[in-house]
Amino acid sequence: MPGDKAFVNAIFRQVMKPYIDKTWQSEEDRESCYRKNEKCDKNTRIFEYEGKGIGYYAIQYFPDRIFLDQIHLLPEFQNMGIGTFIIKDILTAAKIKNLP
Repeated sequence: MPGDKAFVNAIFRQVMKPYIDKTWQSEEDRESCYRKNEKCDKNTRIFEYEGKGIGYYAIQYFPDRIFLDQIHLLPEFQNMGIGTFIIKDILTAAKIKNLP
């Protein structure tokens, strides 16, 4: 999807802003947090609904485990079971590979 990095980072900012604002007092510290959490590499997956990006997850693969680094959904798509479905799918993939 064109603009994947911008999309992923915009969702992170939107979803995490209330928590980051409460955690870091200065704008400089908040921006530093956003920069440290920028994602969008070969292990980042964007999920869509009716052709519109609604969220993403980032996974790290290790020889002995699969690590779910981040999962974020736009607020209007939260509490609908989408995140649960994705996490269960990741757990199934790990189980098939005999990984925790």
